[in-house]
Amino acid sequence: MGELIRNKKYLLIAILIIAIIVFVFNFFSLIKGGLNTEAKKEIKDIINLDNKSLSSLIMIIVSGGLIIALLIIFLIDQVCNRLNIEQREKKQKIKERLEMAIKGAKIGVWDWNSKTGEVKFNQQWAQMLGYELSDLESNIQAWEKRIHADDKKRVFKKLKQHLAQESEYYRSEHRLRTKDGNWKWIRDIGKVVKRDENNNPVRVVGIHQDIDDRKRAQQKVEYLSFHDGLTDLYNRRYFQIEQKKLNKSRRFPISIIIADLDGLKLINDNYGHKMGDKYIKKVADIFTSICRGEDVVARIGGDEFALLLPETNSQDVKKICNRFNNKLEEVNKQEQLVIKLSVSLGWATKTSSEENLEQIFEDADKMMYENKNSRKELIFN
Repeated sequence: MGELIRNKKYLLIAILIIAIIVFVFNFFSLIKGGLNTEAKKEIKDIINLDNKSLSSLIMIIVSGGLIIALLIIFLIDQVCNRLNIEQREKKQKIKERLEMAIKGAKIGVWDWNSKTGEVKFNQQWAQMLGYELSDLESNIQAWEKRIHADDKKRVFKKLKQHLAQESEYYRSEHRLRTKDGNWKWIRDIGKVVKRDENNNPVRVVGIHQDIDDRKRAQQKVEYLSFHDGLTDLYNRRYFQIEQKKLNKSRRFPISIIIADLDGLKLINDNYGHKMGDKYIKKVADIFTSICRGEDVVARIGGDEFALLLPETNSQDVKKICNRFNNKLEEVNKQEQLVIKLSVSLGWATKTSSEENLEQIFEDADKMMYENKNSRKELIFN
């Protein structure tokens, strides 16, 4: 807008100057040689002036015209300057408001020259990760090397898609390493604002938002929705979801173990729920120690546990149960428990797609209760 005003101002001034020059040139040409004697005599008769006075009048008129023209030019210049000042002030106010908003919202800003690799960060970007601006290199590596290894592939894929115009914006939520070595969740949003004649990206600008608290709260909610609060094992909901998934799998055989802590009510009634919780945690710890990473170990009830074991046949599941019982005996020998830790186990195995894991669960549960009922008494120490 300011550039347009300046161009119009200079054009108008040039037109006025040219018009004045043409007028003066034509006027003097007319007076000196363009009029015959009779025409000059008629002009002098009309205005009743001699030659000297007529020449003076002409000079006055020309001078007055020049003064008026210069005054007009001066006024135009003043108006244009004032408009330029107002435009600059308006831009400055907008810039200041934007900077205040960015600072108040604690938004990090980055400006990346994708041709040279140079990146300009603002102070908030640096402080978000515990740095001063002077601590950071002014290149893309300053950002790249701080991305969590588990997030890098996904982040670069999204950035590449945007640079290739496959998305309107680049958006990503990922972890960046802070100065103290921890990880912080960041929402990263950017857009290509300039491309070259071959449509290759030249300049990309964007913002960083600290979403660490929100992300961790979200993760905690998600964790608790699938985990047991006391033992940190998976809960019944997660077990059932995984059971349905595995039911469609062809990774045979698939085994299920059902376990029930014996005498929990007796322990709670006589020694309190805090002691009962201790026994529950002991059982959870034993199962965790003997299972593989791909196994699903869950607490599905107050005193009941369930295990999903992919690619585990009936012989292997028996070995797992034996390992559990051996660990159980070690705990009873090593720790002074008010009542001997005792757990009833049952198991069953799916060997073909015709079988259903829900029925396998029922079979394992039935076996567990048969084993529990065969026990004559709890062993007290």
